[in-house]
Order: sequence, then C-alpha cells, then structure tokens
Amino acid sequence: MVKLTIYNGRGQKVKDLANGILLRGHHQLVWDGRDNNSREVGSGIFLLKLETAGQSYTRKMILMK
Repeated sequence: MVKLTIYNGRGQKVKDLANGILLRGHHQLVWDGRDNNSREVGSGIFLLKLETAGQSYTRKMILMK
C-alpha cells in the first residue's frame, strides 16, 4: 500500500496523488497544480507526504507559476 498526499502550508489536504497498491520499483507521479476538486492552487510551499507499510516521509516543495 502506498499513499502520496500533498498538503498546503497550513496542513490542509490539497491532493491525493496515489492511494493503493504499487508494485516494487521506480514510479513517477506528476502533479498538475490542481486540488482534489480540479481547481488550480496558487504558488507557494507545499508538503508532500509518502506513507508506505510502517513508514512515512515528508518533504517540502515549491510550486511556482
């Protein structure tokens, strides 16, 4: 199981990029700068959270338009 979620600077969920089973190996997911309701989000700092079986990783990213 893999869950990949983007949050805004306030910690609010913006977009679910992945939520399910991915096979072992390298994967590439592209975020189009839209939220779960297909609305464009503004430029700013976002958090990317990756959750897998028993592990969780969080990274900062910047969206510039």
